[in-house]
Amino acid sequence: MADRPFSDLPAFFYDPLAAAAIVAPSVSTKGQYYVDVDSNPGINFGASVRQSKDLGRFPGGDKAGLITVQTAVDTAAFYELVLSRLAQ
Repeated sequence: MADRPFSDLPAFFYDPLAAAAIVAPSVSTKGQYYVDVDSNPGINFGASVRQSKDLGRFPGGDKAGLITVQTAVDTAAFYELVLSRLAQ
């Protein structure tokens, strides 16, 4: 493997689904949602809240950002993509 740059460094793959969504967008279904994270101390601290773009911002979500969220994954296509790339 000496012909591959950086082949002596350890490899990390933190979020293969996010990577797959970039290189093969058809692997997942996406939608537009307003998303916010609960930053109030308590049991829900860190929980994310989402609401469809069609419904608008939720109560108290005036700072929620409109983002693209993956809502479903074609698992067979996802595994095929990941395994084929790892085998290269």
